Amino acid sequence: MRNAQIAYTVDSSNADESAAVMAETLEARARSANSPAPGRLKVLFVTNMYPDDANPGSGAFVSQQAEHLRKAGHQIDVLHIETGRSRLKYLTALSDVFARTRAASYDVVHAHYGLSGFPALFRYKTPLVITLHGSDALVGRIQPLISKTVCSLADAVIVVSKGISARIAGEIIPCGIDLEVFRPRDRAAARVRLGLPARGKLVLFRLIHFERSSGTNWLERRLTRYTIRTLRS
Repeated sequence: MRNAQIAYTVDSSNADESAAVMAETLEARARSANSPAPGRLKVLFVTNMYPDDANPGSGAFVSQQAEHLRKAGHQIDVLHIETGRSRLKYLTALSDVFARTRAASYDVVHAHYGLSGFPALFRYKTPLVITLHGSDALVGRIQPLISKTVCSLADAVIVVSKGISARIAGEIIPCGIDLEVFRPRDRAAARVRLGLPARGKLVLFRLIHFERSSGTNWLERRLTRYTIRTLRS
């Protein structure tokens, strides 16, 4: 099996042209000892978060990375482990990963999120890179333990922040931003377009699957009071 260091980079100046994959074989073993470094890579994403009809915002950054890599000329296939109904999907994904990597000659298996790294370990003769995104390394005890274990068995590890790297070592590569979508605009014009007050400070909170209930109303009131106290201080 090859030991490879895989780096995914996003140029902050233009995300449409910048999603690039650089693959360098540090030490080749067995059959691939004299194989040339690939230009156009064939990559299998293994992820437990990916947009679908039920959760269109889930893992949007994973799908965006896949799309930008495709625009850069690479082939990206996605194995979405849908764990919403049962955690047993992680176990059934073992055979899926093995079958797909044995049937197709992938250059890299890229697991997004530590728990996704477990079934990705069962790839067939393919370098494995794991990206840790946050709670898989920072929340609780069991998830970080699983993440640390699978990362120790991977060929390369990427983390998206310094906070994660302080817990589990890895190359720090933050998620990229599409600057064709997110770029500086005229503030007054933006407020008019969004129907926001022309004056005053505004704070935007992003809540996933926000539904009004006694719990969310309580959260909304607490966030509002906290924001007002913070802005006045």
